[in-house]
Order: sequence, then C-alpha cells, then structure tokens
Amino acid sequence: MAHESFADPEVAEILNRSFVPVKVDREERPDVDAVYMAACQAMTGQGGWPLTLLLTPNQKPFFAGTYFPKQRQFGRMGLLDLLTSTEKRWATDRDKFERAGESLLTALQRGFEKNMAHPSDATVVDRAYAQLAERFDSQYGGFGDAPKFPSPHQLLFLLQYGASLGESQEKSKGKSAAVSMVLQTLSGMYRGGIYDHVGFGFARYSTDRSWLVPHFEKMLYDNALLAYTYTLAYQATGEPWLGTVAKDILAYVLRDLRDPQGGFYAAEDADSEGEEGKFYRWSARQVKEVLGDVEGDLYCRCYGIGTNAYALGDEISHLATPPAGEDIPNLVAHTLEQFAESEGIDPEAWRLRVLQANHKLRMAREKRVRPQRDEKILTGWNAWMVVALAQAAAAFDQPDYLQAARRTVNFLENQLVSQGRLLARFCDGEAAYPAYAQDYANLVWAYLELYQADFQAADLGRALHWQKAMDHLFWDDEAGGYYVYGADAEQLVMRPKESYDGATPAANSVAAWNLLHLARLTADGDWEQRALAVFRSLDAAMVQAPAGFTFLLKAWLFGRYASQEIVVVATPQDVQLGPALRWLRQTYLPHAVRLWVPATTPSQMAEYAPFTAAYSMKNGQLTFYVCENYACQQPVTSLDEARQILHQT
Repeated sequence: MAHESFADPEVAEILNRSFVPVKVDREERPDVDAVYMAACQAMTGQGGWPLTLLLTPNQKPFFAGTYFPKQRQFGRMGLLDLLTSTEKRWATDRDKFERAGESLLTALQRGFEKNMAHPSDATVVDRAYAQLAERFDSQYGGFGDAPKFPSPHQLLFLLQYGASLGESQEKSKGKSAAVSMVLQTLSGMYRGGIYDHVGFGFARYSTDRSWLVPHFEKMLYDNALLAYTYTLAYQATGEPWLGTVAKDILAYVLRDLRDPQGGFYAAEDADSEGEEGKFYRWSARQVKEVLGDVEGDLYCRCYGIGTNAYALGDEISHLATPPAGEDIPNLVAHTLEQFAESEGIDPEAWRLRVLQANHKLRMAREKRVRPQRDEKILTGWNAWMVVALAQAAAAFDQPDYLQAARRTVNFLENQLVSQGRLLARFCDGEAAYPAYAQDYANLVWAYLELYQADFQAADLGRALHWQKAMDHLFWDDEAGGYYVYGADAEQLVMRPKESYDGATPAANSVAAWNLLHLARLTADGDWEQRALAVFRSLDAAMVQAPAGFTFLLKAWLFGRYASQEIVVVATPQDVQLGPALRWLRQTYLPHAVRLWVPATTPSQMAEYAPFTAAYSMKNGQLTFYVCENYACQQPVTSLDEARQILHQT
C-alpha cells in the first residue's frame, strides 16, 4: 500500500484534505499495534498486516481492515472508495462514528476483563500437546499447511513436555513422539529453502508445505530463537547436526547483522534490485562458473539446482516466476549423507567438499546487490540474541559467543537506558520510545542465561534489577499479569496485555519463565507467587486454546515438576572448577538451575541468593550440592558422584 496508494497523488489529495494520516512501525510501537489489532479482529473476525484503521480524533476506531487496493478490485473495496465515503458520511453522521468507536472499546474491555478469572485446568498441557500432534505434518515437519512459520516456542514446549513425562511405557511413548516432532521439524526447516545453505540463517516463513520456497526476508528474532532452539535440541539429543546448524545461524547473525557497537540490526529485506529472492537464487550455469563443471554438477544435483522449484504447483503459484533454471539451494529431496551414498562418495568427505563449495558460492554472491538491511536495533530482539549466544556459549564451550553476548548487553545498558528507564529502539544514533513489557522480559531472560553460562553473580543481580523494574511499570495489581506498555508511557485508548504466543513468545510467557527461575535461583517464594498470578491471569484464554500458549506452558511445566538446584562451592582458583562448571553448562537439565558459590568472604552471591550462605566446601575441596526442591543430598566432592546423584533424581 505504501507504493500503490500512499505515494499516489490522488490518494494523497483526499488524505491531506480530510484526514490526519499516521503510519506506525509496529516493531517500534507494539503497544499501538496491540490495541488496534484487537479492534480489527473484533470488527472483522481476523487480523493481519498491513493494518488499516480509521479513528475518531480521540483515537477510537470505527473502521478496520488489512490490505486495500487503490481502486475496487474483484469485489474488494478500494482505498479511494473508503476514504471518499467516510469523508461524506463524517460530515453528516459524525456522532454515529463516535458512538461506534466508544461501543467497540467498551466491548473489547469487557471481553478482556472476562478472560481474567477462570479456574486452572490441569489437563491444559496435555491438550496443547494433543493439538500440536493433530496438526503435525508427518512428512515435512512443522504444524499445519502452507504458509509455514518456524514458531520455535512450539518446539521448545515439546522438548520440555518430553522431558517432563515419566518413564512408564505409555509416557515414554509420548516423550519419544514429542521429541520426534521437534527433530523432524528442525530437520525439515534446515533441509528446505527457508534455510540459506550458502550464507546461513533462516528466512521468515515458507510459502509452501515442504519449507522449500521462502518469503526471503530474514528477521533477527527468528534467527535468535531458532539458534537457541537448535542448541537446546542438540543438548537434549546429542545429534551433532543440530549443533552445526545452531553455530551456522550464529555465524550469519554475527557476520551480517551485527552493529560495530555491539547491537544487532532488525532484519534483511526479501528484495534486491526490485525482485524478491534474486540475491539467493542460482542457476546451474552460475554455480559451475564458481565451482567448475564437475564439482558444480554434483553440487547442483545435491542441492536441487535446475529442478525449477518455483513450478511446484498451485500452492506457490502466486510467486513471481524467476528466470528459467534458477533455483533455491535445498536438501528437500535427500540429506547430504543420502546423496553422497547414492554417488558412492564418503559422506564425511562430501560434507567437507560442500562446506568449501558453499564458502566459494557465498564469496561470489557477495558481489551481487544485497537486500537492504533494516538497521533499527530493537531492545527485545537483541535480548533474544543474547539468550541464544549465552546458551550456545555454554553448550559448545565457545568463549567468543559469551563475549559477543556481553558486548550486546553492554550496548543495551549504555545506549538504551535513560534515567533508569529502558528504551525500545536505537537507530541512527538515537534511542527512542519507552520500552515495552516484552523488552523488559527478554532482557531479564538474557541476564538469566548469562548467569547460567558464566556464573557471574552480577548477571543475577541485573536480572533481579530489571524484573523489579518490570513489576513496577507493567504489573496489573487487580487481575495480575503484565500490560503491554508501562504506567509512565503514552496512555492509549485501552491498556492491553499480550497473552498468546504468536510469532514469538509473549511478554507474560517469558515473564513467567523468568519469575520461576528467579524463585529457584534465589529461594525467594515471592517470585513464584507472582508467576502463579501470571498463570491465573491467563487461565481462561489458555484453557480455550492451549496450543496458542506454548511458551507459557513450557514455563508451567518447569514450575509444575520437582525442581533441581545444583550448587557448586569452590574457590575461583580451584583447578577442578573449570571442568565442573563446563559439565554443568553442557548437560541438558531441563528442570534444573545451576549456581556457583565462590568460597570467599564475603560472596556477592549471598546478596542475591542469601540461602547460599549456608553452603560451604567439604574438607576444603570443591563440593557439589544436588538438591530437589531445596532438599539436598549429602554433599559430594567428585564430578562422578554428582553425575550419579543427578541420574538417580
């Protein structure tokens, strides 16, 4: 609509004559988006972007829709028709429009309040799993039909669900099925064209069922959360390819989206030279020019170059057809190993050849016109990147990831905090907009992951600091849960809460996860009570549509099952400390929190987690305390003994 209508002189003339046009970047103002998307859904039964609304001067919506062509087409109202009709009717029926807007807001608020009180349903987790299982695509992975979105929080829920089931025959079957859905989905996405096999990183979504043809825009939030998911799945299963994909995603983000000051840019566009996907497509001739005829021919047959992927049929026929013979590198037809075996090539040798080939192709691709980069630095998305980097630093024992994560939080603290208030966006040297609940929740999560990766007490202290700030600015004292925008921010016509987990985990879901971890790390029950209030505030909506709350339910599973607290007490100089902490970082412990208590006086940990003051070394040696709900086994001084206790709990 920006090019078709808003840049058009005829549309501009009527807009400027009778309306006050306002264009909102929903990434910078999710509060505005949340209010008026709810209005659109109430009026039309659906939502989406672009979001088009007409408001009264006091911001009350009386008309809503999504895309409108300039002129009427195929029965769809044109923007000029809408504006002309509204201009005429406003002059005679203004009161009617005002009443309609007021009535809609009242109904929205009543519906919102109705959802705030509902008895908890203990079966909601199993029903969420059942809904995902019913929608699961057993051929390609993922959920539902085209278009397909990555939705990593659904996979994170399934990992936690599988880990929470017992060892009975029936539950073991469910555990296996949950993890299988995760692995098949992660494999399907990686093998598809939604993954950039040449330069790494994931596109925003797939236009077809098989993950083959993407919408080529690359978003920071997708790649951050997917890197985190692949890393966690690697830890849970030990499958090496999952770790490789996680590292490659991080390589892309660190190479192509990092700002020199330490933050990360928001996205790369889909288009270059006015054509979607042109930067990413290859013909057999172009591949062979880079790799030579023999290697190029093998590469093309392996990665589907020359198969005309855009001509798959009706499900993606809406895409613009590229020049004949151009394709997106993909492994939908086979894995690297399957192709190598079919060609009589050693799979490991072929994997190394492919690495070299993709590097050469990436170098050649850099000579093309790149898609434009959106250089906004968004606080919440950058915090998710810290989560991914910290988790990867722990899982892969990679100090470079930890260093990058610290550069990013330092950037956020130095550039996006003003007078103690977190801000939402940094661009062209300017920080702007009071940050939202999502930004605060994500930053707390980032510091919690940093603490679990590096065991620096200061990180736990910053997590506590920002959680308290979030509670002060966003908490609903009457119904519980967190509002989208703060009490000190611009007050819109209503103050919504982000409830369901859509493209990304909602602020309330992340907050519940954080609060439960803070409760376990500090032994402060007040944090757990606040988490329970979050769950209660969302019970009604969650019970109605469990699969829409997968990250919230991941948090519920963490809180529901017996927690493990693993405390290591040692001096910083102890030669056994490094191996002990490395083991803690790299072991998949989905119900555990890990703490290192320096055996020094005074210890900063005692300030943030006072209960740790009671833990001391045994016989002057590094000591493990393995506890369940703070009831500890006898302390042990060897890693093997600690492993054995954990295996038994």
